[in-house]
Amino acid sequence: MSARQQDGSVVSAPRDGSRIRVTCAGPAHGGEMVARYDGRVIFVSGALPGEDVTIEITENKKSFSRGHVIDIHAAHPKRGEHVCPAAAAGAGCCSWDSAAVSLQREMKAQIVEDLLHRLGAVQDIPWRGKVSALSDNDTLTATQWRVRQRLSITSGGDVGVRAAHSHEVIPQHCSQVVPLLFGSPDQWGIADDVAALAGTNSELVLAADSYGERHIIALTHNEDRHRASRRARVTSRRARIQQVHHRQVLGGSGIARERVLGREWYLPAESFWQAHHDAATTYATLVRDCADLDTGEVAWDLYGGCGVFAHALSLATPYPGPIVSVDVAGPAVAAGKAAFCSDGPDVSIVESAVGRWLQGNIAPQYQAPATVVLDPPRAGAGRDVISAIAVHAPRTVLHFGCDAAAFARDIKLWKDNGYTLAALQIFDGFPNTPHMECFALLRRLL
Repeated sequence: MSARQQDGSVVSAPRDGSRIRVTCAGPAHGGEMVARYDGRVIFVSGALPGEDVTIEITENKKSFSRGHVIDIHAAHPKRGEHVCPAAAAGAGCCSWDSAAVSLQREMKAQIVEDLLHRLGAVQDIPWRGKVSALSDNDTLTATQWRVRQRLSITSGGDVGVRAAHSHEVIPQHCSQVVPLLFGSPDQWGIADDVAALAGTNSELVLAADSYGERHIIALTHNEDRHRASRRARVTSRRARIQQVHHRQVLGGSGIARERVLGREWYLPAESFWQAHHDAATTYATLVRDCADLDTGEVAWDLYGGCGVFAHALSLATPYPGPIVSVDVAGPAVAAGKAAFCSDGPDVSIVESAVGRWLQGNIAPQYQAPATVVLDPPRAGAGRDVISAIAVHAPRTVLHFGCDAAAFARDIKLWKDNGYTLAALQIFDGFPNTPHMECFALLRRLL
């Protein structure tokens, strides 16, 4: 396979399975390092910036190839040993766990800055140039942060996390999970114990709620769940429960009790909740502090789940106006309605796809908002949603994004619709991985 370059030259791709030696440059979106071989771009997994490595080619496309590290000839000074047993065995959970936390955050900052320049058309980035820890407890370590863990059970009864880019199950402990889920790494056998009760070809969800209760849920999915399109999968992260054929509670009550900024939610333990134990409170506090609301003004919380950000908006002013939270995931919406049914501010929880609600289902009582918060799924909000929001001319937009590329594209769309990026903050919401949580404060240009 070969590709023609802009200058007319042809660059041949190395053969699949061949081994070549390259020097890696910086990180690309997704966590691979960028290298070049005879002028051809190679995306390298398992490497760090500046490393001299031998790789095996695993994939060839028209304009680039992929490979994974076989041998390291010159290592980065901030490279260490694997801290995650599952990742060391080939799982895709902690692909950056051999890099020091400081280096991980440097790479994440570089990725976001590059994407905002290339995809977001942002030249002057209004931020401090670093990725922030979610809490003081996360400044030195990148382990024991995840309060929810999904495990797969094979037909042979093995239980664990998936291998990178594969459905293979790695029966090893992941270092991300909080100790409450397993007690300690040497107590991984708890998963084996419940696997026997769940049955094969199932999925286990382990969750530790805000009050320290552990819940273990066995889920049997519809057989065709893997056949959905990629966009359908990424846009339904909060609605995955809708694909479940059978649900069995094997530990705890199965109903997680969560608390953020003084309000409680009760929701199925397998439902969407922020993965990092400090994420929900940190992001909600940010919304409360950044919301630009005067007395009686309307606010929207889009892709709002159970209404955590709606609650934060209600705290932004002593006398808030109507607040509307919209989400498609039924269990989260039900939990939100229950949380606000008996007391508190004027919060309406609406079950609807955000795009559909914006395009035609906005009732007259939902006045034009002064502030809009949106936390779209990994695919981003997209042109139609952002354009529909901009029609209502909110003064302030608070935009979260868990995929840096989609986030950058959304920022460009906001700019095209008359908004400027006033502030940017990046959180290390997924330590030991190339993922991060991005937050933008956008202001409408008058």
